[in-house]
Amino acid sequence: MPVQTSSGVQYADITQVIPAFKQQAQDLGLNTAKFNSCLDEGKMADRVASDLQQAVAALPADLQGTPAVFITDNRNNKNFLPGAYPFEKFKEIIDGMLAK
Repeated sequence: MPVQTSSGVQYADITQVIPAFKQQAQDLGLNTAKFNSCLDEGKMADRVASDLQQAVAALPADLQGTPAVFITDNRNNKNFLPGAYPFEKFKEIIDGMLAK
């Protein structure tokens, strides 16, 4: 299943990113034998590929890089801030969401 990012980077399939996942698992101190076995056997490959495709499809069109912040409340109201903002901007958005 091809995976394409919003910036147009395309991977033939999810297996192309497995080495990076394994390195992250090691860096995080996970049980790498168990983690690598799961990846190598493809136990969750279809689910991961589906989740990744859904996540990429849900990204805002104006997301161009980092930093980017998504603020969502328990009523599923969403705010997207592309770029760096001072604390005051976050406070303004969160206070506005809490007031609703």
